[in-house]
Amino acid sequence: MTIQDAFILIAAIEKLDYKANEWEKEFLQNIEMCRYGLSSKQAKVLTSIYDKASGGGIFQKREYIKRKI
Repeated sequence: MTIQDAFILIAAIEKLDYKANEWEKEFLQNIEMCRYGLSSKQAKVLTSIYDKASGGGIFQKREYIKRKI
């Protein structure tokens, strides 16, 4: 993942008004200060934070739909 890709994901996370915990906030700030590409582990963590923020991935909340009778 390039640093430009990371900035796009971070901007999307901020746009979603995600309430990040303290560790996630610090991680995102550190990535924003990064000048080079991310390691594979950093990219995986950033992607998982984005998935969590957007309601997808393994963190997807279940939505139940009531049937109309």
